Amino acid sequence: MTKFYTDKLNFETREILRGTTQMAPHFTELAGRIFKNYAVMPINICFSFEGTKREPTLKICFKYEHEVRICEKQRLLNCQNRTKAPNLDYWSAIRKHMFSKQSLLSGIVLTFRFLSLRRRTLWTSYSSYEAFAKAETNDSIPSDRLEKLKKEIGQEDLLWTISRAGAATIFFLFTKEQVTQYERSDLHKDWSNRYYELLKPYDEFGYYKQEDFWVNLDSKENFDNNYQSNWYYYYK
Repeated sequence: MTKFYTDKLNFETREILRGTTQMAPHFTELAGRIFKNYAVMPINICFSFEGTKREPTLKICFKYEHEVRICEKQRLLNCQNRTKAPNLDYWSAIRKHMFSKQSLLSGIVLTFRFLSLRRRTLWTSYSSYEAFAKAETNDSIPSDRLEKLKKEIGQEDLLWTISRAGAATIFFLFTKEQVTQYERSDLHKDWSNRYYELLKPYDEFGYYKQEDFWVNLDSKENFDNNYQSNWYYYYK
């Protein structure tokens, strides 16, 4: 089910997160200001127009998830990973970005475009390479290995299916009562250890740590009753 996560990342964002696209010189000053204010250094920053409404969006990418969480604590973004950003430093960087392309447009046209842009809401989108790498690692496990793991575990009256979404893995039991009973149990820990062993060969950068790795638990009962037994609705 990881595709519901990865489909949300366009090609440009993937290349930024992989580090194959280097930060433009006109955004390095902004990266330095972010580091000075919040002690976290972006690995890339870019500007684009996102969505059907072509919203002006500044994408700020970090290496580690905890760096994004630092931004959350500083209220730079909300739980949806998107927030209004009236910061004048951001607009200044975007102006430099636009005027670095003045060979394509005259200065007068660029000035008009920038002033028009300033009247709109600027959005910031924060992400980390760690989260992206974890999702790719999890998605690298062949589906037949998941089926084999399920058969090895047995527990046919308890374990319904194993599903993946981004960096997360969900073991679906049959009932909510079973989820409550086995949450953080020895059996839950055993499942987590087994799944971690599947991840290890694909974890190129060692982002997954066994000491704090757990698979998530949910129930078929919840899936059927609240998501119409539909994976798209569940991961939407």
